[in-house]
Amino acid sequence: IGTKAHGKLKADQWKAVIEFELRVFLMKNWYASDPTALDEQDKVRHELAVNTMELACAIRQGISYRITGQHIDAFARHMLAYLEGIRRILPHQSLLPSHHNALHIPDFLRRFGPMPGWWMFPFERVIGLLQKVKTNGKIGKS
Repeated sequence: IGTKAHGKLKADQWKAVIEFELRVFLMKNWYASDPTALDEQDKVRHELAVNTMELACAIRQGISYRITGQHIDAFARHMLAYLEGIRRILPHQSLLPSHHNALHIPDFLRRFGPMPGWWMFPFERVIGLLQKVKTNGKIGKS
């Protein structure tokens, strides 16, 4: 991970990174038990670590194979906290359409059930294969 030769991470790989590796790294390197004693840069790192945990918790609740109203409510709470954290920590950073879309996921979970039943990760593999096809960008000409 982290080298050009390794290629881009797929959705399942991102999931694994966020659920485990990133959490461990952030808690070990950026989290402080007493954030008041930190310099400004370390305070930002601490806030980013805490905020990333909100995202990780939202993802964990949202992608469960079994889902209840409590899971959905927890997802919504953590996602909103994550997005509010982005706006607070990085006020110059604009939110993206995907951030807005994430706020609709609780509705989808209520309507369609657990995310693994309707998410698009299987299609990502096909897209990855298509991206490797050599083309000059012109239809009918290679």
